[in-house]
This record gives sequence, structure tokens and C-alpha cells, in this order.
Amino acid sequence: MQPTEHTPDEVLGLLMEGNARFIDGANAFITNYTHKRAQLTGGQNPVAAVLTCSDSRVPPQLIFDRTMGDLFIIRVAGGVLDDVGRASLQFAVEELHVPLIMVMGHSTCGAVKAAVDNQVHGYYKALTDLLTPALRNARHNHPQGDLWEEATKENSRLITKELTEKSSPLYPRLKTGHLKIQPAFYSLESGHVELFD
Repeated sequence: MQPTEHTPDEVLGLLMEGNARFIDGANAFITNYTHKRAQLTGGQNPVAAVLTCSDSRVPPQLIFDRTMGDLFIIRVAGGVLDDVGRASLQFAVEELHVPLIMVMGHSTCGAVKAAVDNQVHGYYKALTDLLTPALRNARHNHPQGDLWEEATKENSRLITKELTEKSSPLYPRLKTGHLKIQPAFYSLESGHVELFD
């Protein structure tokens, strides 16, 4: 399949228009997927990649009112980034030519709460270790803010910063303007996706 011909900002606009439809309950793509599934057997051509949490209340296709095949989604508790996630995003950019990566945290994230509460037993430690820099930044940059929410946003900021560094394999496409990486925060309460720097 051919790569998307949209610019990064056009794709961001499409996602935010879809989020507005989602908030209004006017989703356009909730439909019978039989025909779409058959179309996609030959390949995929997603318009964006979304790195987000595994939380069952955070379904990117619904939040952005997109259909099957539109979004390349990497989901892991807390929306953290490990080497498998990095490789997945590199694949989305280099092989699928997505012009946009959204790094989206969400309100009341249980994984971030585990890090805030210093839960380090069992497998949690690997997760909370990845969230420690975000907690440190939240405490330093937003001492009066809600630590839970600010740490979630800081995690998205830190991941975005890492992915946009000159040493990143994504940097050449960023430099030419063919790729944008956008941190975001999804509110479970309102359904709204907030974009920030």
C-alpha cells in the first residue's frame, strides 16, 4: 500500500476532528468491518502511530473516531517506552511512513499511580523504574500540581524528547518535516485529548 500523502499537521487535525466527534457521540466509523478487513489483507497504510497505555478505557480507534487500519498502536501499561516500543515506532516511520506519532497518557493511570505509590514488587519494578524520571520531573517542574496527572504528562514529554533527539533514528524524517511527534493527555472524564509541548 502507498504511504499516506497527508502532512503531519493534517493528520493531527484529522485525529482531533475525530476526537471532537467522539466527545459529541457522533462517531463516523463504528460500522460492520467485514469489507474493511478484506481490504486490509494486502497491507496496511496507517495515518498515524499512537503510543499509549494498555488501559481498557483508552481505545485509540474510538477516541479518534478512526477505523481498522488507520492507526498503528503501541500499548503498554503507563504508556512507557522500552526497546520493543522504540523498534515498533521506528517500523511505523520507516516502513509504513506514518507522518505523526502521538504519545498519549491519560487521567487516573493505574501504572503511574503504582509509580507514585512506589509499588516495586514483582514485575511492577520494571514499569515503575521507567516512570521514575517522569515522577522526578513532575515533582520538580510542578510542585503544586497533581503529582499523578503531572507525572503522566511528564512521561509523554520525556518520551517525545527522546524520540526527537538528533541521535534518534527518527530524526532525519523530523528534520525534513515529514514527521511530527506530539505529546498528549486523554481525559477519561471528558473524552477530550489535550495537546501540549
